[in-house]
Amino acid sequence: MSLNEILQSCHGVAKSWHHITAEEVETFYRNNKENTRSLEESEKIIEKMPIIVVDNFSQLFNIYYFDCEKLVCCECLDGLFQIFNPNIVSKQFSFENKIKEIQKAQDEAIQKHNYDKALLMIPDAFRFYCLEHNTSFPEQQKFRLWLEIYNHVDYGADGEQLRAIIPHPLSPQPDLSKFEGDNLTIFRGEGSLSQPWKQAISWTTEPKTAVFFACKGYQSHPRAIYQGICRKQDVIAYITSRNENEIIIFPENVQHVKKLDIFSQETPEFQEEINNVADKYHFYTSAILPEWYPENSAHNIGHIHRTILFGLIVFDKDKNFHYTKTDEDIIMYFSALHDIGRTNDTRDKTHGQKSLNQIRQQNIVYYPAAIADRDLSWAKLFIKFHCCPDTDGYAAIKEMAHSQGEFVKMKYLFNICKDIDALDRFRINDLNPKFLRSEISKQLIFWASAISHGVK
Repeated sequence: MSLNEILQSCHGVAKSWHHITAEEVETFYRNNKENTRSLEESEKIIEKMPIIVVDNFSQLFNIYYFDCEKLVCCECLDGLFQIFNPNIVSKQFSFENKIKEIQKAQDEAIQKHNYDKALLMIPDAFRFYCLEHNTSFPEQQKFRLWLEIYNHVDYGADGEQLRAIIPHPLSPQPDLSKFEGDNLTIFRGEGSLSQPWKQAISWTTEPKTAVFFACKGYQSHPRAIYQGICRKQDVIAYITSRNENEIIIFPENVQHVKKLDIFSQETPEFQEEINNVADKYHFYTSAILPEWYPENSAHNIGHIHRTILFGLIVFDKDKNFHYTKTDEDIIMYFSALHDIGRTNDTRDKTHGQKSLNQIRQQNIVYYPAAIADRDLSWAKLFIKFHCCPDTDGYAAIKEMAHSQGEFVKMKYLFNICKDIDALDRFRINDLNPKFLRSEISKQLIFWASAISHGVK
């Protein structure tokens, strides 16, 4: 059983189940006692047994006492053992008494119209089913309760559960007034734990959220980010409580879906590219002294190494720009020294200038980047403005450029510098692709995630 399956088993929704069989009873008894019972004895136990079901998907915590009509449900591994051996515990602590206590609490919750509490007493795996099939829940509250359950379940929610309880027409409509127009551009990230987008009801208005979910789970599994269009009037819910800007919508209402062009980290091409730039990577990182960067900082030497690696990959993979050796050295100089003056891990628009001050005061020479005076000035300008708004950097580039052609070129290189720095924001789970400036940087998102988890 894989880690993914374990996570989904423990935090997901039961899709189907069956009544426990004599063979399962016999196996359970054999695993918990030295001697065994025959199938005939197990069948007799089942005849006297309360409602015991086995979740067909989960292989952990998968045996339950489940009575939907009475809203009584609980895991019952211990209970199953007590059914075999009713005299091993006192009546006060018996499984039978536990069921009675749950029944009493549920009756009280329903009587007081505390439907949220009633659902919370049911294991995650069976809440959606009970909400749909138990008649105790008022129809006008089912959609609200569905959203409450949804916010506590990590895996397994789907459109069929929602269709069964959603009111028609939906009232009130989600407040989407902050978005202009009648349509929304939405995104979905899919990783090793995700449902395919054609079956999914969860999207987001935030590309950053889509990246997070695409990169969740095993690094070696396929990933994808999809973009689609939907009408505001088709949105069922807009959830902002978890800072995910989540859109709940039926799959058929998401139109013009396209898979974004992002290099896959699971293909041989990824490892081949790492091998291609390995010699240059070791050359450029070998001259970086550990004392330049504090070890216990998010901007430590590992961040510098990864920025250098991202830069080298960009040079090799970017088909929209012809990089010269001088361009490479400018960006490598930037990568090696851009945070050398940082004294904190907070947002700091001044640490670019502080880095230049430290380079000058300590007479730091980064020998792998053999660049002349004017090219060195460009590298230092990039360092100074990499922590400032783009417009400030562009203005400084325009002032220094001797021609329009030089301005266009240096603006492109400046954007690359800011992007390779930003690609390492996976180390703090804060990469937002909408702030990446170049096409190649956006294509490297999954590679950057894998590198950030592997290069120290």
